[in-house]
Amino acid sequence: MTKCCALCFLIFSLMLSGLSCGRKGELPQEAKEKKKMAKKVEFEIPATRPFIYDSQGKRDPLVPLAGLEEGPKLAWLSLEGIFWDPASPMAIINDKIVGEGDKIEGAEVVEIKEDRVILRYGEEQSILRLK
Repeated sequence: MTKCCALCFLIFSLMLSGLSCGRKGELPQEAKEKKKMAKKVEFEIPATRPFIYDSQGKRDPLVPLAGLEEGPKLAWLSLEGIFWDPASPMAIINDKIVGEGDKIEGAEVVEIKEDRVILRYGEEQSILRLK
């Protein structure tokens, strides 16, 4: 068994030495050609063009669902009624009576009109309309 292992080792060594033919540090001719080919490979990045969304009749997913002219939608607020008096209008929002300048659940009442209430939430304004 040991003679068989020694013989296999010898054959394997000879095979490895046969693969590295040529002088030390030099590559066989095929390897040299492949290396030259690899260096010559160049590619160009195609010029980018601006992306234009084609909705194909569907809603643009990047446009908010709330109407842009009415500001952010304050879904947690519900305008239930308006007491109209030009001198001091009042509104009922979420079962609370509020006037101009009052705050309700993080939003400030900016102005009360006959059919709507204008609120400010953060830096943006929103409109609540009677349903």
